[in-house]
Amino acid sequence: MNEDKADSLPQIEEILLVEDNPDDRVLIERALRKNKAAKSIATAYDGAEALDYLFGLGSFSGRDTRHMPQLILLDLKIPKIDGLGVLEAVRDNASTKTIPVVILTSSDHDRDLVESYQIGANCYLRKNVDFVGFCETVRQLLPQLQELVQKRVAERQNKETKGRHPAATDERRDAGTEMGT
Repeated sequence: MNEDKADSLPQIEEILLVEDNPDDRVLIERALRKNKAAKSIATAYDGAEALDYLFGLGSFSGRDTRHMPQLILLDLKIPKIDGLGVLEAVRDNASTKTIPVVILTSSDHDRDLVESYQIGANCYLRKNVDFVGFCETVRQLLPQLQELVQKRVAERQNKETKGRHPAATDERRDAGTEMGT
């Protein structure tokens, strides 16, 4: 049932994978590609690079920040700025606060789980070092992630549409009143 549901939903445009471990990064990317999870996968190797990517800073200063990833896969134990710091920055910024964030970690500390959800993580997954097992986890989770992404995209488009046209709507309404219609 999950496979059929995943196949019926639009593919996620872009995922930002924030992972410093090269072996984990390869495993995660392979699992995402095997499950056709996204059209593209951007990768950041530490927290500072992830935030630079999202906000168009540093080596990403030319990136069009109007086009954000639709999903962030975030390791907690990363250099420079840890995953919780990245999550906090994402949730504190108007342009990124609605992007779904999935925590992928090898941490088994309950404190990390609780803090992740308190800051605003949408999902918390412990990494599975077994490729087959991780692929199965991605396959099972993918339909829910696709639905969440589609919901957030629709909300954002709805908000942009409402924010773009209120003056025009008011002008048309006022013009109709003046014309006696």
